[in-house]
Amino acid sequence: MNRREALALIPAASLLAQPHLGKEQFTLLEQLCEILIPSEPGSPGAREARVAWYIDTVLKYAPPATQQLWRDELARFAPAV
Repeated sequence: MNRREALALIPAASLLAQPHLGKEQFTLLEQLCEILIPSEPGSPGAREARVAWYIDTVLKYAPPATQQLWRDELARFAPAV
């Protein structure tokens, strides 16, 4: 089974659920992941591989201290308002 076939097995409903980190931080996480793993011809990037979704899901079950650490560190990358 290749990556594209494996990704197709993830239920679409779970991807549409409210992200654990919140929409703004999840969007930021997606952008950061895409910078690290960009799409290339013939190779999906982080967005297609749903890397941010995976990280968000792992954080959902992580200890509260780990969740807060991720929120704090993501806030460092957020644009100043």
